[in-house]
Amino acid sequence: MLSLCQDTILYIAEYLPSNNDKMALSSICIKMDTLKYKFIYHGRVYAKDIENLSYKYNFKHVFRRASCKIISDLVTHLEFSDEFNDSIYKFPPRLSYLSFGRHFNKSVDSFP
Repeated sequence: MLSLCQDTILYIAEYLPSNNDKMALSSICIKMDTLKYKFIYHGRVYAKDIENLSYKYNFKHVFRRASCKIISDLVTHLEFSDEFNDSIYKFPPRLSYLSFGRHFNKSVDSFP
């Protein structure tokens, strides 16, 4: 049985260096498994790797390699290559970091 209080475990988990470490901690037993829905994951992760998880909104550093103009609403960090030079009409609502390449020279509309 879990003898530490849940808040203490969540606090300790914030000091774990990677998302994988938090997942390993949550897989120790059934009671710990429920914590994966409460952990905040700060490590870099690609949107396609978490899009089917029920706790996908707990990830705070979500990237996407864009091969099309449709960008997932999960994306928090967006980096464009130096060759990218297309107009952008809509950004994901959770976007907190945006970086354009050297050759970008188009209008940007509807920035959140």
